[in-house]
Amino acid sequence: MNELLHTEDTQSAAYRQAYNNTRDLRIEILGEKFVISTDEDPEYLNEILNQYKVEIANTMGIPGMKEPIRVAILTGFLICDQFNKFKRQVKTEMEKSSKEQTLQYEKLESALQKIIARIDNVADESLNNENYS
Repeated sequence: MNELLHTEDTQSAAYRQAYNNTRDLRIEILGEKFVISTDEDPEYLNEILNQYKVEIANTMGIPGMKEPIRVAILTGFLICDQFNKFKRQVKTEMEKSSKEQTLQYEKLESALQKIIARIDNVADESLNNENYS
């Protein structure tokens, strides 16, 4: 039966890969084994899986964290925490950058207005000199 399922899985994986541009990633973690299908780059998927395995190992290092379901839940929670902290940091940096750009724009606008005023003064003086000539 397992061979038949494996053959069907292989055939369906080949079909998906040929027609849907998807790939299968076999995940073996915390005593569980399953396959996901995706159109992501295999190197990227393996990088993510390896990163998750490191996070799982870190969580398992916490005293009392031995039950796989608790390890998985806490690891997911900690990853979400890291992600949200990173998002906040990026948002803060973007807001800071935006404020700096606005300040630079205002300085540039002020400098341009001064240059335009000088040009107007020179043009007015030139016209006045022509009228007196």
